[in-house]
Amino acid sequence: MLANNSILKDRWKIVKPLGQGAFGSIYCVSDLESGQLYAAKLERRDSKRSVLKIEVAFMRKVRKCPSVPAYITCGTTRSYNFLIEEMCGTNLGVLRKSRPEQRFSLTTVLKLGISMVACMKDVHAAGYIHRDIKPSNFVLGHGNNRVYIIDFGLARKNTDAEGNILPARKNPGFRGTARYASVASHQCKDLSIRDDYWSLLYLMIEMLTGFLPWRRLKDRERIGEMKAMCTTHDTLTSGLPSCFERLLNYIKGLAFTEKADHERIQSFFVEEMRARSLPISTEYDWSQTHPPMPYQPTTALYSRDQRLMRRPSCVSDPNLRRPSSLNQVHLPSVTSPTAHTDAVPIVSVRSPSVARLPSLERNTFSTSTGFSGEYISPESPRVVVETPSPPVAPSPLKHNSTTMLCSPRPHGSRHAHVHAHGTRF
Repeated sequence: MLANNSILKDRWKIVKPLGQGAFGSIYCVSDLESGQLYAAKLERRDSKRSVLKIEVAFMRKVRKCPSVPAYITCGTTRSYNFLIEEMCGTNLGVLRKSRPEQRFSLTTVLKLGISMVACMKDVHAAGYIHRDIKPSNFVLGHGNNRVYIIDFGLARKNTDAEGNILPARKNPGFRGTARYASVASHQCKDLSIRDDYWSLLYLMIEMLTGFLPWRRLKDRERIGEMKAMCTTHDTLTSGLPSCFERLLNYIKGLAFTEKADHERIQSFFVEEMRARSLPISTEYDWSQTHPPMPYQPTTALYSRDQRLMRRPSCVSDPNLRRPSSLNQVHLPSVTSPTAHTDAVPIVSVRSPSVARLPSLERNTFSTSTGFSGEYISPESPRVVVETPSPPVAPSPLKHNSTTMLCSPRPHGSRHAHVHAHGTRF
């Protein structure tokens, strides 16, 4: 940590720390030439994996993008690489946790959904996928309620020079945050646009209900297994507004190399607001003196009793609980709400082997490699796991060696940018 009043490159004066990330620190800095405040992201030059270079490359490419913090400059010192960007306000994760029931009203969730899709559209239009969509990576503007997307350390170019989606790579490793990562990420598969939208669906459910079915699971492997069981309307979106089921079905229909229709996704939320006579001009919950009551799900899946239960609702059925020895467990199909014909072997927590999860490819069941690893909290930061290709073995369970690089990354880090965008609320 740098001391307050330290000077970067004879121009940027450290005012105070804003947060500690997985790969560096974030500070509020003052420009000695103009006196204005900015955000500075610092990363040690001796870091084994530099993510700041990736973020700088992306932000230079999208300088004029209205959804991304404005890039100011970058540079190096004897010990650090740094990036300077405009200051932003509070992130959505902090805002949600500040609410009495740690959730938003339906109007606020739908309006945020429209704005978050607009942000993702700009990222995808630049030929990138974000790969770490989560509440703390969407922030408000400094002094306004416009929504911006931040933190591109895990972003990846996914198109060629002609704009075509690149083919999937084999076993690239886990990317993202355990709580919001897609099933494909847990399977260490290559990610695409649809995986960003899986993460968006998860975070919107959490903003509306206050929790996710796997909220109390700590192990990343177990979280992945639970998500693989929650891929149908009955197990994931039951009792929620119809736009959530529509988004779920749309994502499941996207192929790896297919581009998303962002306007259509936004229309799911707009039509839901119209059907419920919810004015789009309504202020966000945190801007109202007397905010509306939170949404009440119409089924037990996300009821208040489920929020207070220790065990996630999806494992209340004993047939879906993790067995203590090798057994056959029927997992819901990703492509059919009622298909339970493919049995996947699940092994004990203590076993080094891991069952294969259902694939997100249409009309297929998983043939991908399983995963294993150390304890990782679902609230923990991004984790990068490089997984070498395993040798071919006759066993139905594939073993693989995993190297983990993980470090804590608290939510609530402030970032930068003040920029008007007409489509935000």
